Amino acid sequence: MKISERFIYNYAAALMNIATEDDKIKHYLAASNLIVEVLKKYPIYIKIMSNVDIPKQERKDVLKETFGKTIDVKILHALYLLIDREAFSVVRPIFKQLRKLINLKNDVRYGKVFSALPLSDQQIEVIEAKISQKFGYHIELVNKIDKKIIAGIKIKVKDEIIDGSIAGQLEAMRSKALNNK
Repeated sequence: MKISERFIYNYAAALMNIATEDDKIKHYLAASNLIVEVLKKYPIYIKIMSNVDIPKQERKDVLKETFGKTIDVKILHALYLLIDREAFSVVRPIFKQLRKLINLKNDVRYGKVFSALPLSDQQIEVIEAKISQKFGYHIELVNKIDKKIIAGIKIKVKDEIIDGSIAGQLEAMRSKALNNK
């Protein structure tokens, strides 16, 4: 079944409306993060939940066992509906879109921090605080590993890049030296 971007957006918007009506925005954001991360880590889970050879009730039982104690019952029922519609293959895009809608409502933006090695949560929080102050709104950063970076970090928020890597500093010095000739 081919599922459109409109379906994904409308499904996420409906979940957003429920979250707003039930005053559970924070819970829905946490649930979205959990669902997106679990399904990213275990992509086989989506294949299992999308397998039409497995009876729908068995797939729902697995969902309940996996998420039933940690997410709101309405979110669980939304997941059941995706199984009923044989549309579970788009569960991650739906919950990514929901997360985006919630963050827009809360004036939160996302960016990426590139580094040679993984950064600790504490390091990311320090960088987020400084970069949020610079931009004037809350920014949450996702750490991406870039083997081209020797040392330092590079941050990308929207279309702006802040390059604090050694390679970036060397390139800046090179450009400056060429312009001074």
